[in-house]
Amino acid sequence: MGGRTVTVYASGEEGVPTVYASMYVEAGGEVMARCSELGCPAFNLVSVSGLEWNRDLSPWPADSVMTEDDGFAGGADAYLAFLTDEIVPYAESLLGGGDRIVAGYSMAGLFAIYAPYATDAFSACVSASGSLWYPGFTEFAETHDFRRRPRSVYMSVGTKEHRTPNPVMRRVNDCTARIRDMLVAGGTEAVFELNPGNHFRDGDLRLAKGIAWTLSRRRPHYVEAR
Repeated sequence: MGGRTVTVYASGEEGVPTVYASMYVEAGGEVMARCSELGCPAFNLVSVSGLEWNRDLSPWPADSVMTEDDGFAGGADAYLAFLTDEIVPYAESLLGGGDRIVAGYSMAGLFAIYAPYATDAFSACVSASGSLWYPGFTEFAETHDFRRRPRSVYMSVGTKEHRTPNPVMRRVNDCTARIRDMLVAGGTEAVFELNPGNHFRDGDLRLAKGIAWTLSRRRPHYVEAR
């Protein structure tokens, strides 16, 4: 659809939540397997891959962070409109309606937190190793109103992700903690979990842990970010 790959994993049960996850490469099967290992309640998963990662998931244009070629085009609003106007109706024609959760890893985790500021389509957010260091995003989150305040927000970061010489990305723990504190102060149930390793470790497991918490409301073991 629209040059992206949309994969629907149906639970076979009526009325269960549907998780919409944007992915760098299609890994829905791995995430579903991890969720099964974690004992997740039944849910549907709709994964969207084949994205222009730094364009489709960035909320506004920003300069390069890692290399001269990785500038951010700020196309999240256009992608979000595609998600809500085309992908959601298609998925619900197959699955039926129900609770919708937006989820993602890395830049897609940033997009998951941005989404409720721009749409009322989702009731909860999962941001696994989310790129919440994105220039200006913490300030945006603290000063703008939601279109629909999420009932819950799960955020995680790897324990080694802040150990980088990059001055923008090393702020990830502080930015994530600030957003958690802002959400909790406003009445949203929000957690910030630390997982072992760097940004590229256990992506499917980290995303599954966020989905499991969101579905079950069981609070994960919490370690204060440093």
